[in-house]
Amino acid sequence: MSLTPVELKCTFSNFHRIIHGLNNGHKIRAGGFSYIGSYAGPPEGTILANIATDLLLPTILQARLHKFLFL
Repeated sequence: MSLTPVELKCTFSNFHRIIHGLNNGHKIRAGGFSYIGSYAGPPEGTILANIATDLLLPTILQARLHKFLFL
């Protein structure tokens, strides 16, 4: 499991964890959460940040299990 600390950002430790898991054949579960009033701003920005995170995590981190969605 790898959780991104801030919306639409990923740390090197998360990348290392993901790469190590992929090299060992594990299914990757990744997630990122936005909060109203944080980096994304108002509710509209938070919704867009959540949608972007949901679309990018399977692509960038090659996550097969993402939140409650099994890909």
